Amino acid sequence: MDFRKLISFGKTSFVVSLPKSWVTKNKLKKGDLIALEEKENELLLSPKTEKTKSEPKEIIIDISKLNTDDIKRRIIPAYINNNNTIIVKGDDLEEKAKEVRDILQNLMALEIMEQTANKIVARDLLNMEKISVPGLIKKMDIITRDMIADSKTSFEEDHYENIHHRDEDVNRLQFLVFRAVKCAFDDPKVMKAYSMNSEQLLGIWRLSELIEKVADETKRITKYIQECKLKPSEKKQILELYGKIEKLYVDSMKNYYKGNRENLLNLASEKKKLIKECNELIKKNYGKQGFGNNIIEKLINMIRASHNVGRIIYS
Repeated sequence: MDFRKLISFGKTSFVVSLPKSWVTKNKLKKGDLIALEEKENELLLSPKTEKTKSEPKEIIIDISKLNTDDIKRRIIPAYINNNNTIIVKGDDLEEKAKEVRDILQNLMALEIMEQTANKIVARDLLNMEKISVPGLIKKMDIITRDMIADSKTSFEEDHYENIHHRDEDVNRLQFLVFRAVKCAFDDPKVMKAYSMNSEQLLGIWRLSELIEKVADETKRITKYIQECKLKPSEKKQILELYGKIEKLYVDSMKNYYKGNRENLLNLASEKKKLIKECNELIKKNYGKQGFGNNIIEKLINMIRASHNVGRIIYS
């Protein structure tokens, strides 16, 4: 936090200097107007700018001799960092073209505009000021709730492929949340359009990570359910525990939306109780061949992620 000294200016006004970095970032000059908005004990300053389009950003990525994971590690951050045009080149691009196309097409609102033997060009079709960040979070949450509901029935039916695809949908939405948050920090006009401050945006970033974690563990639990050979009594024990953890996640999200700090503080005590139940179940069945300890370990991760949703509000 930066502190500035208040200077008296005449009988009715006071003056405070602005950080040069902020003035430069917002491309302000002497004589430009600054908008002031009073909020309780805060005074919000923003540049009064005309609606102009930001300069489009472009990045060239050379994928020569890179494997699929390394290519992902370059393309996805390029998307998150708001590059409007992503150009992928490489000596061996022709043989990797399908992998590159799959990665690009798995990112929301990114269209492949051109493809040759040694170049693929993708451009985004997004107006970042019109993105609803809370709307993206709600979509992630709804998909994740449905994944959990279907995962619980996987002892009887095979839902793994379906859940795996929905987990990819959650990932796509998370990447767009990351992109929106980074765009808001880089462009004050976008932050103003979102009607959110820096603290709220950081909370949204963290929340998207937690929802994605729950979705990811749901996918893994479903896979382990398919592999385990459990007795009916053992399935019942795990399903009862799974149901309690599902409730913790749903209640945490509902109270997050309401901003109900008191309810979230009350829910916080559920974490230790549920982890204790998980550990007791592992201990009770330790060494039993085929018992789903892998499932329970992933359930513990879901408990922790669900608990941390509340911490965004009450911490």
